Amino acid sequence: MLSFLVLFGLSAFFSPAKNLEIRHARVIWVERPATEAIISWTTLHAQGKEARVLVDTKPGISAERFALAQKPLRQGAITMTSEDREFADLPRGFYHHAELKGLQPDTRYYFRIQVDGQLSEEYYFLTASQVDRPVAFMWGGDSRMGGDKPRYAGLRPHVDRQAMNRRIRA
Repeated sequence: MLSFLVLFGLSAFFSPAKNLEIRHARVIWVERPATEAIISWTTLHAQGKEARVLVDTKPGISAERFALAQKPLRQGAITMTSEDREFADLPRGFYHHAELKGLQPDTRYYFRIQVDGQLSEEYYFLTASQVDRPVAFMWGGDSRMGGDKPRYAGLRPHVDRQAMNRRIRA
């Protein structure tokens, strides 16, 4: 299944292995969205020794054939507070940020994340156009207060979530 990521607020959750879980894949655009992007993700339980993002303009190709393999520019342990641990038994997490430069404007890029030989599912994103044209954004977020006993942010979390789901389906 191909997943489409919009901004950095939407995340994908999947578990390829018990020891090392690749999660929360997202695309971040900062200054040059037509030619640059940052792919960020989280691994649980371990940082991994060999991490990289595999990128191409063609979908569904094998890991060895991707046109670009970019290692993370920054990665490290996620800081947890005592409050984080108070409500859930959360595993240790690690962040990873790989910068992609020299991308072509108005182009669909497919990517997979590879950590210690494990591959994520395939995602894609579109770079911005260099031509002025109308753009619509939809954003969302996830408090990530899950676990066996999830906490919910806000006074009406289920009502608010249902309203967002109606907007997505529209």
